Amino acid sequence: MTGQNTEENLPAGFPQDVHQRPGTAGAKEQSTASKIGRSSGTKYDMLAPFKKADTEKICLEPFEYTRSLPGKNTVSKVIASLRPWLNISDQSAAVLTDVMIMLQNSSLMLDDIEDGSQLRRGAPAAHVKYGISQTINSTTYVIAKAFSEVQLHLRPESAKVLSEELQTLTLGQGLDLNWTFHQKCPSVHEYLVMIDHKAGGFFRLMLRIMEIEANATPNNDMRHLITLLGRYYQIKDDYQNLASDEYTTKKGFCDDLSEGKFSFPLIHLFEHSPNSDTLQELIFGADDRGAISEERKLKVLSEMQNIGSLEHTLDVLNNLFISILDTVERVEGALGENKKLKALCLALKL
Repeated sequence: MTGQNTEENLPAGFPQDVHQRPGTAGAKEQSTASKIGRSSGTKYDMLAPFKKADTEKICLEPFEYTRSLPGKNTVSKVIASLRPWLNISDQSAAVLTDVMIMLQNSSLMLDDIEDGSQLRRGAPAAHVKYGISQTINSTTYVIAKAFSEVQLHLRPESAKVLSEELQTLTLGQGLDLNWTFHQKCPSVHEYLVMIDHKAGGFFRLMLRIMEIEANATPNNDMRHLITLLGRYYQIKDDYQNLASDEYTTKKGFCDDLSEGKFSFPLIHLFEHSPNSDTLQELIFGADDRGAISEERKLKVLSEMQNIGSLEHTLDVLNNLFISILDTVERVEGALGENKKLKALCLALKL
């Protein structure tokens, strides 16, 4: 091959002097930066000023899809039920509702990715439909948009609270994911810390912003009520994930077991079963946790029945609900009757 003229083999349009370094052509042979491009292709201006891309619709598609799935509308109900105690304007209530819906659905989208869930509210999860990358990008955009809405329409202190509670939510999720990754069963106390940061964090975020917008002095009993509601909401969800036919339709059969999630009933089971090593193998034995068989799940459920884990969970929920009603009455003693909140609590009761 030595001595062969390589220039003969170059495609048309390539410089024939293969030894010429890029960028050394004469000025007459160079086009201006604003006209660079293939002569047969589209023209573009390399020196054009920044122009924001008209791609919001693309970024929002996974979010809008998730939001469109039928849910229980808990966010707007909680905000409406607190307004008899916290007198915020209709505009503040509308903005807060929109922001919380953004954050709630963004959280669900991320949770489904992190947990490996295939279903959300009985339909394919957003990342199944749009891919993981687009879904993560959508959540990032929506969270940034939520911040913008708060900064534009609510008081400056509300933006600070939003930042604080989003960090708290992420810390709680970090605990949950860490236990699953390391297959380490937490204590009940550790579990409560986690849900106070996660489920409780959403309720607390709504309450704190409403306190600011109403210019109200924080009420300790009301804040404790929100904490109890968050605990009830999550433990109820844990129970229904394992025992509810409706949840099987929406999320799949015992989806928490597929995810390797340490729910409240499962923690009780690990703490009280003499067969904890066998249970560990049943749940975490497969490399692909999403492939845990229905037979294995049924064995775990059978052990829960033998140990009384589901019954214990119901007892905890019943006692927790009594405490919630007692706390509502204490707040009513200070701030007045609240029929809306009582109705919401009764609607949440298992």
